[in-house]
Amino acid sequence: MTKIKQNNIKFFSQKTIKAIKYYVYALVNPKTENIFYIGKGSKNRCFKSWKEQNQKKDFIPRIDIIRYGLSEEDALEIEAAVIDSIGVKNIDNEVRGHKIEKSRIVASDLNLQLGGEKLNVEEIKDNVILFFPHKALARGENLYDSTRQYWAVSKGKISKKTDSGDLFYKYVFGMKNEYVLDVYEIIEWFPAGTTISSRTFNDDGKTRWEFIGKNISQKIEKLYKNKRLYERGSPLITPQRGIRYLEI
Repeated sequence: MTKIKQNNIKFFSQKTIKAIKYYVYALVNPKTENIFYIGKGSKNRCFKSWKEQNQKKDFIPRIDIIRYGLSEEDALEIEAAVIDSIGVKNIDNEVRGHKIEKSRIVASDLNLQLGGEKLNVEEIKDNVILFFPHKALARGENLYDSTRQYWAVSKGKISKKTDSGDLFYKYVFGMKNEYVLDVYEIIEWFPAGTTISSRTFNDDGKTRWEFIGKNISQKIEKLYKNKRLYERGSPLITPQRGIRYLEI
């Protein structure tokens, strides 16, 4: 890594500008050696950032050039990769960079993203409930229990029956973003916290429910499991409540 001393330099020479092309730079706290900003630039872009940040900090930042002699495309890729490696929450950057379609991602999610088949919600042939247990999964909790518990669902909807007496909503999709991680067939619904579980139920005073499920048929698994759901041409958006009812 090439370090630029701040005592005498306020801009690059024309010879340097020609040689470095596009580059990725870091603004560093010289007292702690911690990077607090990552940027992509050409010419004297890094010094403009330095002036902006210099007014906000109680120290004079140092500019470090991480990589140089790059094309703009490569500089964008490296900028995003460095931000991902540090973590955007640990620096002053407001976004993860400009080239994030191939950015940091959990390996299992990448496998679904690249290997999962696209399925439009309009093509789903069953009445299903989509549950998005993102917080529970982030804590490393069991997928099945995270999917089936503890939801503030509509009692009227989960109790609804078909003319033949079967549950109207027959299947549940355990979701992560737009990806179907697993599919369960509902046997019966129960008040939250009344069935054996790997999780602990924290009663918040809201009426919540959980279901007991069973294994699905190979036909249903092939139709829905590990699919990437789309709606009107775009990846399915996670609903704010973490619940989505789909009716055929």
